[in-house]
Amino acid sequence: GAICAIVSAPAYSSERLFGLAVFDEERRAFQVCEYTEDTHASRSEALLLQLMPRTLVATVSDAEDLKRLGRVAESCGVAQEEAKAESTKQVDLEQDLKRLLEDAAECGLGRHLGEQSKKQGMRALAVLIGHFSLLNEPSYIGSCTLGLYPLRSFLYLDKAAFAALNVLPRPEESLRSNTSLLGFLNRCRSPIGQRKLRQWLTQPLTSAEEISERHDIVEAFCSAEGLLRQIEAHMRRVPDLERLAARFQRIPTASKVQKANLEDLVVVYQCVLEADKMLAALRTYEGVHSEVAARIVTKKVEACVADLRNFRALVEQIVDLEQAEQRVYCIARAFDPSLTELAKKRDSVVREMEVIRTSVESAIKLTVRGNEKPISLTDCQDGRGLRVTK
Repeated sequence: GAICAIVSAPAYSSERLFGLAVFDEERRAFQVCEYTEDTHASRSEALLLQLMPRTLVATVSDAEDLKRLGRVAESCGVAQEEAKAESTKQVDLEQDLKRLLEDAAECGLGRHLGEQSKKQGMRALAVLIGHFSLLNEPSYIGSCTLGLYPLRSFLYLDKAAFAALNVLPRPEESLRSNTSLLGFLNRCRSPIGQRKLRQWLTQPLTSAEEISERHDIVEAFCSAEGLLRQIEAHMRRVPDLERLAARFQRIPTASKVQKANLEDLVVVYQCVLEADKMLAALRTYEGVHSEVAARIVTKKVEACVADLRNFRALVEQIVDLEQAEQRVYCIARAFDPSLTELAKKRDSVVREMEVIRTSVESAIKLTVRGNEKPISLTDCQDGRGLRVTK
């Protein structure tokens, strides 16, 4: 989820200029913007609905504006916290950004002059960094990005418009409930797809060209049902890559948050294999809007597969993929002679356990349904145990 901060211009200013900063924790991406607010806080409301942050922290000079912003956040289902004055004072924004941004080591903040020109947006960014103590998380150091939030790219919709159009399900409804636009359209096969669909519905495009491109892609897949079914099947094997990427990012750091392990490595490897198959299917498409489909979909998948070619070779060399098929994740025995000896001992123990399982299965004589084993070996607190299938 994201966290965000909203600030207003100082009380002596004649403008009702507000600044917003948002941080996507999984993508490690900062975005800033500034906008002129009205007396109903409708712009802030539209932005909160577009971003759907987990938490909002606000520093607003006018007490009435602060109350109004609190009511807006509550109606949008966003938790609001009071800004910590002492933590904000300790922020040296320029130095903090040089530590956080991945491109700051090369040229400082020279690539972010556009963002720095948004004074209220940068004030909001300082509040965000200080209030949530982002510098205390080691995995953020030198790995974050900074950009402008594209205000003009999305249509403003307030809470009343969202409710009238039934864009999102109510809290008690599921993400696939047909009572909302999101639920009606949600046929996604992966968590990333569900988040992307939600983002597109809460951030309606204003560019006719981009809208037309999306329509062309939908028409292309709808006109090739066989290809669509193949893509759907491959998408079922796609894990939550954004969250997995965050785990991998934490590996070389002292972060106490969950890091990636061998199982995650295998999950990404299996996803790469599916992407390769998906690419082969996409390359066969020659129907309507094939040029648009190739530019927006096929070439991007092709680039990802090419980028991950070395990763695929690394996993095949390092990980015992035969054991991974049985959900046992370990280093391949060929990697080191000592691992070969340990693997032989392990295989011997596994064969002995299989003999015991077979003898117990024969003694109990349970009814067998299809190819299912009535008694199986399963992991338990004390190691491996026998499990009877109901």
